[in-house]
Amino acid sequence: MRRMRRSWPFWRTTLFFLGLGAFIAALAPPIDGEAAIFFSWHMVQHMLLTVVAAPLLLLGAPVRPLLRGLPSVVRTGVIRPLARAQMVRALVHAVRHPLVAAALYVGGLYAWHLPDLYDAALLDARIHLIEHAWFFL
Repeated sequence: MRRMRRSWPFWRTTLFFLGLGAFIAALAPPIDGEAAIFFSWHMVQHMLLTVVAAPLLLLGAPVRPLLRGLPSVVRTGVIRPLARAQMVRALVHAVRHPLVAAALYVGGLYAWHLPDLYDAALLDARIHLIEHAWFFL
């Protein structure tokens, strides 16, 4: 951990925490309360999640420090086998392709704003949580 601390760029940590702040701001008062009432605030919330929080968190590249913070039993017994599994590797490779990622983003944004799915997300907090998770991922 000591070696990583010296070599981990400060700017990555800064971007990660800015992204975390945007994520919390989008899902906490006053934005979350106003989003339940006004469509415009609802869209501000979605844009904060998709256009601000997610890219900042990605630029912060938190995976390496987070993995190193896990107990070694979890890293070697759970994470390593998952990372080596051919199906997981193929899925990650496919989703990281720019065209696939763009299609998933645009398709998901479009689908969640179809009237039936949009109304379901407004009426059911669980569906709304799934919607936010989709936008964030």
